[in-house]
Amino acid sequence: MLGAARLWVPVEAVHGVGEHAVTINAEADARSAGDAPEAFALGKAKRGIIGSKVMTENGQRLGEVRDYEFDPYTFALTSLSIPPAGNVPGDILTIAGENVLTIGEDVIVVATAGVMRPAETAEDGIQTTA
Repeated sequence: MLGAARLWVPVEAVHGVGEHAVTINAEADARSAGDAPEAFALGKAKRGIIGSKVMTENGQRLGEVRDYEFDPYTFALTSLSIPPAGNVPGDILTIAGENVLTIGEDVIVVATAGVMRPAETAEDGIQTTA
């Protein structure tokens, strides 16, 4: 936001991403909601990632997102981290970004084949998919 106006910035206008701020090449790169109604609608939906429920396309509930990562150059989602449900000790489940099928209002749906279970490793230590 610049001042009180809600603005969006195209990826190519981003100069840098830091812990507390995103810098852009020039103030003129900031666009109004009228320039991209789809960006405005997405922002208005307030779809968060942290704390979102995650399930597979087959309906298996995996837990809730604790953390996520994105590519700082393309802003593509690269992974979701999901701790074991109910504060049960165990390994954190990692879902690669390309396996995220949709981020909805109530749930994030991921491809069943893309679920990586750290506890299910082969004897050579290579992670396998569930």
